[in-house]
Amino acid sequence: MHPNESTSSLAPPPWWRSRRCADAIATAAGVVFLVLCMALPLVGPAAARGSGSPGATRAAHYPKNVTAFLLIWVLAATLTGLGIALHRGQRADRARRHVLAALITLAALLAGILIAFLTGALAA
Repeated sequence: MHPNESTSSLAPPPWWRSRRCADAIATAAGVVFLVLCMALPLVGPAAARGSGSPGATRAAHYPKNVTAFLLIWVLAATLTGLGIALHRGQRADRARRHVLAALITLAALLAGILIAFLTGALAA
């Protein structure tokens, strides 16, 4: 090989662009989304307005619930965006397209949850 020739086509991709890393991030995004779904009651109607029984009011720790919910949402959105970026860089075989479609659907669900939260629809 000539000393001026580039060997970049022969070098393996960096670890963070490997399929294993992309799959791990996609899986983590799904798991964090499930945790976010479990945290929805923390900012739902019972926490925001009370349980409906006489004398029930907003949960005393409601602001902390909102903070925790938003932090989980940010983590889920970050992992989903990173997963989409990494999977778009992969060669598109059939399994990769399904994972990418699932991540895009997850991003749409996260956007819907954020819109519902910001408009107050979750606490209605």
